[in-house]
Amino acid sequence: MKVDDICISAFLNLGKDQSGRLTASMAHCNNSIGHISIDISGKLSWILNLFHERIENKFKNILEQKICEMVEKATTSRLEPYLQTLPVISMIDQVASIDYSLIGAPQVNSQVLDTPFKGEFFGQNGHSRAPFEAPPIRLPEKHDYMVYFAISEYVFNTASWVYHQAGYMNFTIQNQHISPDSPIHLHTSSFPALVPQLARMYPNMELELEMSPESAPLLMFTPGNVTLMPAIDVQAFALKPNSSDRKPLFQLRVTTSISATINVSSDRIVGSVTPGSKLKLELKHSNINFIDVELMEVILNYYALHTIYPSLNGKNSCY
Repeated sequence: MKVDDICISAFLNLGKDQSGRLTASMAHCNNSIGHISIDISGKLSWILNLFHERIENKFKNILEQKICEMVEKATTSRLEPYLQTLPVISMIDQVASIDYSLIGAPQVNSQVLDTPFKGEFFGQNGHSRAPFEAPPIRLPEKHDYMVYFAISEYVFNTASWVYHQAGYMNFTIQNQHISPDSPIHLHTSSFPALVPQLARMYPNMELELEMSPESAPLLMFTPGNVTLMPAIDVQAFALKPNSSDRKPLFQLRVTTSISATINVSSDRIVGSVTPGSKLKLELKHSNINFIDVELMEVILNYYALHTIYPSLNGKNSCY
């Protein structure tokens, strides 16, 4: 038997289940067979050849019926179970995971297959809702490429929120972090003009700066650039020699504008930051009578440029 010109058209309904995984079910199936030719041999072939055309048509009808049954069976027994194995959550590190499950059924027409994914970071201690909404994503009107991948600031802002909640954005600057060649060191004797009484109150002590954002810094996407305007608390301490005791000195509020560039490689997203504007300082609390905030602003801008930003870039996240 020889079968020529087999044509199969299978139509699938695409959707999503409660876990956000893709689902597929058979909606409709068509198939056709152009021609079947049968060569009958043997002692009774002369009798069977009398019904040659009828036998060929019978085989053709049976095959056309079985083909769609097999396609539907393959969809149920192979495709659907496979789709249930696809991961929708990936662990990033000990702090965060990312949820990229479907938030809606794929939209399909003759030109486009559009699949909306969540793209949301959450902490390892629970999947709590971020305190902001995801903005709508608009793709270009023209479709010059086969595949488009769109991502909004919501993805990065949920990451910022999770890492801020976990305290991952808090960091400490000590004198040992500063290059020996630097003209300024974190020592009570280094700031006679900045805080005149500091060396008298705490002689021969190193200083320590604890820095933490007031809230999770949120990104704002603009054409060709990413910006954020964090507000950071800076707490200064004097370290007693040969002791773990720290004396709180003052607390500042620091605001600035930061520009970020984001690069996408084959398996991760990396970012680097540069200052978009100078640091602005506001004295929130002080245990010392006089502090020259303007001069301190100059000094912190120096440290931001030579210590803070290089430190952040050294820890740039890989998602």
